[in-house]
Amino acid sequence: MVSAFHSPTRTPALSRQPTVSSESSPASPTPKVWRLPPLAIAGFGLILVHVAVLAIFRHSPSLDAWSDFLELGAVLLATIACFATSRRAHGIARPFWYLNGSAFATWSAGKCIIVYRFEFLGIYRINFFSLILFFLAAAPMFVAIFLSDENFQDRISWEWALDAAQILGLILAIYLFLIYIPILYYGDWAVSGLEDRLLLWRNILLAAGLLARAALSQSRYTRRLYLPVGLIIGIYTVSTWFGNRAQSLSGGPVSAWYDLAWAVPFSFITIAAAFWQESPEPVAGQHPVPGISRVIIAYLPSLLLPIMLIMKYGNALREQVFIALFGLIFSIILFNARLLLTQRRQRLTDEALHATEQQYRSLFERNMAGVYRCTMDGRLLECNPAFAKIFGYTPEEVLTIPLHELYFGGASERDRWIAQFNSEGMSQPREFYFRRKDGSPLWVLVSSHIEKQPDGGSTIEGTLIDITAGKLTSLAIEDWKYRYDAAILASGQIVYESDPESQRVTFGGCVPDVLGYSAEDLSGDAHAWLALIHPEDLTHYLEQLRSAVASNAPIEFEYRARRRDNGYRTLREQGRAVRDAAGKVFRIVGFISDVTERRVLESQLQQAQKMEAVGRLAGGVAHDFNNLLTIISGYSAMQLERTQPTDATHREAEQIKAAAERASALTRQLLAFSRQQVMQPRCVNLNDVVRSIDPMLRRLIGEDIEVLTSLAPDLGNVKVDPGQVDQVLMNLVVNARDAMPEGGKLTIRTQNIQLDERYARQHDYVRPGSYVLLSVSDSGTGIAPETQERVFEPFFTTKGPGKGTGLGLPMVYGIVKQSGGSIEFYSELKQGTIFKVYLPRVEEAAEDLTPAVEAAPSHRGSERILLVEDDVVLRQLAAVVLTAQGYSVHTVEKVSDLAACLDRTPQCDLLLTDVIMPGMKGPELASRVVQHWPGIKVLYMSGYTSDAIVHHGVLNEGLFFLQKPFTPTALAAKVKEVLNAASPGRSAGKSPIVVKAQSAGKLHAD
Repeated sequence: MVSAFHSPTRTPALSRQPTVSSESSPASPTPKVWRLPPLAIAGFGLILVHVAVLAIFRHSPSLDAWSDFLELGAVLLATIACFATSRRAHGIARPFWYLNGSAFATWSAGKCIIVYRFEFLGIYRINFFSLILFFLAAAPMFVAIFLSDENFQDRISWEWALDAAQILGLILAIYLFLIYIPILYYGDWAVSGLEDRLLLWRNILLAAGLLARAALSQSRYTRRLYLPVGLIIGIYTVSTWFGNRAQSLSGGPVSAWYDLAWAVPFSFITIAAAFWQESPEPVAGQHPVPGISRVIIAYLPSLLLPIMLIMKYGNALREQVFIALFGLIFSIILFNARLLLTQRRQRLTDEALHATEQQYRSLFERNMAGVYRCTMDGRLLECNPAFAKIFGYTPEEVLTIPLHELYFGGASERDRWIAQFNSEGMSQPREFYFRRKDGSPLWVLVSSHIEKQPDGGSTIEGTLIDITAGKLTSLAIEDWKYRYDAAILASGQIVYESDPESQRVTFGGCVPDVLGYSAEDLSGDAHAWLALIHPEDLTHYLEQLRSAVASNAPIEFEYRARRRDNGYRTLREQGRAVRDAAGKVFRIVGFISDVTERRVLESQLQQAQKMEAVGRLAGGVAHDFNNLLTIISGYSAMQLERTQPTDATHREAEQIKAAAERASALTRQLLAFSRQQVMQPRCVNLNDVVRSIDPMLRRLIGEDIEVLTSLAPDLGNVKVDPGQVDQVLMNLVVNARDAMPEGGKLTIRTQNIQLDERYARQHDYVRPGSYVLLSVSDSGTGIAPETQERVFEPFFTTKGPGKGTGLGLPMVYGIVKQSGGSIEFYSELKQGTIFKVYLPRVEEAAEDLTPAVEAAPSHRGSERILLVEDDVVLRQLAAVVLTAQGYSVHTVEKVSDLAACLDRTPQCDLLLTDVIMPGMKGPELASRVVQHWPGIKVLYMSGYTSDAIVHHGVLNEGLFFLQKPFTPTALAAKVKEVLNAASPGRSAGKSPIVVKAQSAGKLHAD
């Protein structure tokens, strides 16, 4: 009903069947390739040839003959084009082009007679036959003005035949009256001026008639048909009048140019006919002139005959009187015959229409469906009793109320639906929601359409059927089902019901999402469901069900079930047994939840918490432990310098130093795993890294393993810490060696690689882009599937006691991840393993990797150094080492004593401070010292990363850093390096420092 008051479909009870209009029911046009029609090309070509001949042979005595032949060719081509278009046209266009072709054919015949007499007989006087042909040539086009579709059905239209005879007779009578008879009696001089004026007025009336038909027509099809021809005839009228005047005033070859006044319009007719295309939609009704009015318009020109007779009554010849009276009588006879035919047809049409209206009115009144007609603004024009009854009104009441009162949303709702209907239409019946007289809801099925009216307005006609009862029932069922399904689907659970006696089960809910099967696949015999339970869990599953049924306890347990893709999911089942009045279980109901991701997340959370705890432990221990290792390493190094190699104390000191180095290596592994080791990234080429460490790796592996390297010659550069890449390679190579106890092959490969969006979608820890691949593969024993999930887990190892710490691969993982890369591996038992490390490629130039040789400073220093370290023994060690190098060392024991120390101490050249200290961090302390002594340089020292000077494991730009533990030689060398470094420009909040950390680098894996 909503669109019932704004939709198209003429109701039979209201009017006769409408003619299908091209504007109202467009058909889908078939796309065609546009091509220039051959006749149009010929028309254009003929104009060009005519102009070329006139221009080239302008002084030739035969130019008039050539011009006449080209003019004749133009009109013949127009004739052919019109007849050809008539053959492929339809409807009113077919007789229109046929009549035009007849007109130009008649003109062509007259022109042929003239050309023959002029050019072949040498007779330059125009005879009667050519004149009458020229004059009658316009008659078919006058007839074309009054064409309509109703004249060309599957029967002869006597009305049209009478109209055509009337027009032809009138034109012939006028010609005989005004031209032919005066020529017979008086000669050519008597009509020389009248003939031209008569042709001019004939052409003006013809052009005006064609243009008026185009302007007054309501059909775009008719306008497209008449307008071009009317414009061309208008051009022809002007050009021929001008050509006649010009030719009479000029002579010789120049007058031939004026033949274009006829040739060009004829060529335009050819082009218009060639380009005519039928509309892609059905031809519109032509809205012909009404019967009586059309008769009057067609026969009104016959009054010209008595008017001409009256005007020439004084000197009219007997023959002229006879022609006028005969023409008038002939016209009156045709007029009366035409009038009788028109009246008879209208009477028959009215009788048939009345009978049809009575039949349709009966159907309209007795129709059980509601039938209506209304205006676009919501005024009901007509409806049947069923329509009023559906809405609870009487027919008289419903005709007086505005239609928007039938909408729950009022006028705004109806306006909204009207706008939607105007834009989208309604090709199929639709359901709508309305309000009855008593306010109750009403659902109807509506079929309607918009009907265009003769006055230009529009009405909406249609039918509707009451579907309220069925709709309310359907809505109630759908609402309950929707709420139930929504609740089940929102829970992501499977619901089930089983019968213990029949061993049948019914499933519903999210079975496809959880297990990949449809609910119908698993419903039925319970054995189909039991076959999906994991064999290890089946006994437990059955025991739990029997226990719950026997004890009347709730069902709640977990088990594994196989999906359609053969993967297993962990399911949690909850339910209860339903008992009858006797206490017997006759049904078990419940729901099953997929807890696979929950259990995986719990496992991952436990793993993450364990790794985080290890990381916190490593970071917390590293500071104090590295301080102790620095002290042990420092004093053992000093002891080694003071004793001879043969001295027992010297050998003991070497053991102490070696133990400290092993402890330092273990600390670095912990820091690397927890990504708390300071990384010094450099732009390097991995080929250089592999070549530099290759000799050491070969010595480490042994001779029973063949080592192959395949290094890409065009390998891109990466930004990593070379020392940490060495650690990655060493750990991967050592693992490969241990996997090949009886020898084998180890391959180290580098190559450029591009990871695209597709790869990134499959590996969510990777970002698409350009990478450098470093892979290490072996032909060893491989990694067992159950072990592969734990290879990067800290302290997990498959080696025997004392043969591994379980920190090798976790350290590799931490380094790769910290360096912005990713790592993955693939392994099969007894086939081998390959580890692939992807590092982001950079465009910077690679740095030289030639290692610097650690050596004692070549000369002693003399600068002042301010030393801040909270560990007493480490502070004393650093002071002793630096004092021995000639520096003047001023120590700060407590951070709280900093201000007093600065006041009493001469300006120092270097601040050597720990990063993490109680009460104040190193950067804050450095900031205060720099404010007091603006020119001082700063060197930080620490055993692990801190956000104070490190961002994501990478040392902040513009800082000097010394990694703990360090040796006395390393401390002296670093101090000398900082003091000798050039001071960069200062910026707010930063001390003048240079980045050059001495810690191993890290790689990063997401």
